[in-house]
Amino acid sequence: DHEMPELDGLGTLSELRAFAPRLPVAIVSGTLSPDLRARYEKLGIEAIYAKPVDPRKLRENVPAILDKHRRLAAASAPARPGSGGGE
Repeated sequence: DHEMPELDGLGTLSELRAFAPRLPVAIVSGTLSPDLRARYEKLGIEAIYAKPVDPRKLRENVPAILDKHRRLAAASAPARPGSGGGE
């Protein structure tokens, strides 16, 4: 969520990115202006959901987001010796 008592969503996202830069993150909020949406998108947010969010939508979309990140991680991982590549 964007509005939280100790640290807002942008601050939380910045802290998450500091120790896990590739962590997929989705935002669920009822208070995002177009400007805030653009700021989150610029920081590489995976999805933004307006409250109240339909839980079925999350069940459909979250696995797809995680699968996308697994594929990207696998594609960018260095080849391991003995994993093919003509050795």
